[in-house]
Amino acid sequence: MDILQAGIHVTIVGMALVFSALTILMLAIVVLNRVFRPKEETSSSVSADRVGPEEESVIVAAMAVALSLASEEDAEARSLRPVSILSIRRGTGAWRNYARLQSVQRGSRRPNPASGRIQPADPIRKKPRTE
Repeated sequence: MDILQAGIHVTIVGMALVFSALTILMLAIVVLNRVFRPKEETSSSVSADRVGPEEESVIVAAMAVALSLASEEDAEARSLRPVSILSIRRGTGAWRNYARLQSVQRGSRRPNPASGRIQPADPIRKKPRTE
């Protein structure tokens, strides 16, 4: 029973330390967020009451130019055709070479397609010499 109480005590102390560290971290984030909060930007938009007819035409022209440039960028982005891959050549990769090397080192054993078991390859038969 003494070991069980010690285990429970260690668990409670560990959880208390973890949650207190998380609480301190949360408070530090909140304080830093308030200290380094970005300043609010003042409204720099021009109100319609203060704009005269000449200024209004300049603003309309600027908006037209901006819309024209944005539509040109969209047209360029839409004109790009997707790339299609016609073929991929299967080269002799490092893994395939390694498998071949292992096959040669194992004595040319090959899998039996019917059973899936590895069986030894047919012995190499030498032709008799005819002289």
